Amino acid sequence: MGRNEERIVSWKSVLCSSKNGHVIENKTLCDPTMYRVNMTPHIRTGTSYKVYPTYDFACPVVDSVEGVTHALRTTEYHDRNAQYEEMWKMSLGSKQSDEYKLPNVWGYSRLNFKNTVMSKRKLQWFVKEGHVDGWHDSRMPTIQGLFNRGLTLDAMREFVYSMAASRNIVNMEWDIIWTKNKKIIDPECGRYTAISTKGIPFILKDGPPLSARTVHIHPKRPELGTNTIFVNNKILVEPEDADSFTEGEEITLMNWGNAIVEKKIVGDTGDIIGLEGRLHLAGDVKKTKKKISWLADTNGKFAQCRATLVTVGNLITVPNLTEDMNLEDVVNRNSWTKTEVYAEPAIRNLEAGMIIQFQRRGYYIVSLISLEQNVPIEERGPELVFIQIPDGKEQKPRKA
Repeated sequence: MGRNEERIVSWKSVLCSSKNGHVIENKTLCDPTMYRVNMTPHIRTGTSYKVYPTYDFACPVVDSVEGVTHALRTTEYHDRNAQYEEMWKMSLGSKQSDEYKLPNVWGYSRLNFKNTVMSKRKLQWFVKEGHVDGWHDSRMPTIQGLFNRGLTLDAMREFVYSMAASRNIVNMEWDIIWTKNKKIIDPECGRYTAISTKGIPFILKDGPPLSARTVHIHPKRPELGTNTIFVNNKILVEPEDADSFTEGEEITLMNWGNAIVEKKIVGDTGDIIGLEGRLHLAGDVKKTKKKISWLADTNGKFAQCRATLVTVGNLITVPNLTEDMNLEDVVNRNSWTKTEVYAEPAIRNLEAGMIIQFQRRGYYIVSLISLEQNVPIEERGPELVFIQIPDGKEQKPRKA
């Protein structure tokens, strides 16, 4: 063998080989990094230390010292399991004692969700670039973010229990967990009414003057209490409902009774700008096709209580994020959609974190309360902000 050939063989053995010259197939055992230099002051120890152990070196040592018997690691660390064992042998394995034992490493697959970023490093980018308000933002797949979006602890626990441990990589839909969540919150949350600020006035010729009436906060659970709602001869209905009515049609006003639409008033642009009709409280609510939500006009103003309803979207526009994708190219810039509404006065009694249902709109969690008591009601901004809670079904867009 010539000198050049010897150099090539020697070089290959240096690239990745054990002390006896045998080639090591597992590259994680080739000169692994055990410490790193970090000059950034530590939040607790300040500048006392400049050198820190790497994750690969620290894990087997800390697990063993703390008495961990089984270390659960996702399958992406499978090639590092041999390194885990070697690091333990180098640091603690030589001690002639039963005090430190090598933990058993058990691998399981990483749970991924579609249209979701699960990498902490990449989520940090969303925070740093201002695409979200922080790690607690309702669009973030963090524990706090999910809770702020209305996910309950019981639903999360039930979802985890239903998932069997597997080594197969799974890309799941969020619908599964939100469907479980709906089953938990539906029997407990009160029902309220919210109408778009672009709602259409409906004049009831034989309607009563402004008056209050009491209704159950939950139609199937009277034990949850009651609400006070207002009725009047002038009410507000949703624009899409007004568009769908035909003259002479009998409809049901939820929590009140039936009414007959006698006239649709059309503006210069061809849009419906008003309705006229009369009550028919003796009518059978089971025979009408349309059950609509509504709000009574109080003292000539519909702005009883203003609120903002927020629909939260996915952070990214692609189902699965790959390493070659640029986050800037796939970020969803329409992940926070707001709708301004009028709501019944009873929502002023709600507290942040409470979960309710706006009838025919969906489930919401109270995110923010900001009452402007010293400002005239017609000039007030939104008093409450509600985050929509997914129910496991595809959300249909509706008019603002």
